[in-house]
Amino acid sequence: MRSYILYGTLILLGVAMIAWFLYITRSGGDHDRKVRTRLGRAWRRLVFWAGDIRRISHFPWITWDAHEHLVEYDEAAAALPHVRPGDIGLHRDRGYLSNLAIPGFMKHAWIHVDGPVSCTDSEGHARFDTTGLQIVEAVSEGVVERSALFPIRSDYTIILRPREAGEREVARAVEKARCIVGCEYDADFKFDIEEELEHFGAPGATREEAAEDLQEIDVFSTNLAAEWDGGFSCTETVSFAWWHCRRALRLFRKPARGKMVILADDMINNGFEIVWMSESVTPEVAAKLGLGEEGVEMIRAWRRRQEEEKRKAKPKRTSSRIFKERKKPADASLN
Repeated sequence: MRSYILYGTLILLGVAMIAWFLYITRSGGDHDRKVRTRLGRAWRRLVFWAGDIRRISHFPWITWDAHEHLVEYDEAAAALPHVRPGDIGLHRDRGYLSNLAIPGFMKHAWIHVDGPVSCTDSEGHARFDTTGLQIVEAVSEGVVERSALFPIRSDYTIILRPREAGEREVARAVEKARCIVGCEYDADFKFDIEEELEHFGAPGATREEAAEDLQEIDVFSTNLAAEWDGGFSCTETVSFAWWHCRRALRLFRKPARGKMVILADDMINNGFEIVWMSESVTPEVAAKLGLGEEGVEMIRAWRRRQEEEKRKAKPKRTSSRIFKERKKPADASLN
């Protein structure tokens, strides 16, 4: 019996190897089916495949995934001059299983803690120095402060700014975000923000103010009575930082997947304004991936404004210019 299993396994392995060999030696566009050409194509593809293999620290310890983001490096870098301290960012990466567990379009959030520095170049033109811009975000390693390019270079990215926040409110948000750097990630998604504010002695909504939201507090009373768990999730980090403006920004916990949480999509509301979006974000894509109508309309309106600005910036063709353009071919023929 064991020998049959062994033979069957060897046969299946042999068939798989033949199929794999035929696959890696498939036509490369030259349609040459000679053995030497096929072996050359196989060698090239093996070299490229081996170049994509990298070691990881967990099972299966190697991977050959080579995911390319929709937001290229140049597009991400072009976003940096638009950011200001206190802005929040949202993004979605394709292909992650965790996307299935988080409802909606956007899956991750962070807060910008500084902005570009205005300067002039050698010719006197105004420029923005974006070197070393930082964000605070909660990832699996915990709450970290790192380069703003990390989360912006994703597949779908939006940067938002609180509409009514003044300098004082922005400074409080940045201070609160930086004070939690080093905390663990909250894998239980408790959103016990009141306990966190009390633990850090940070200003925010008082318990009396929070009690105005009777339904939310009633459902959430078990977490408010519990001791702080010591961790933050990504949207919890942003909400904690901006909790002193929670009503203006409409940061209210809602039931999702059996938890009382604030989703990234909840932040795409009219308490914020869009200051930058990647080209990959369109109203159609956002609606298809689960964003609500308010957020979709904000994206549509921003795209419309961008198109209008491009039309205004485009140089108009004057009658004299049109005349010169029509005259050029005739002049050229005379020469």
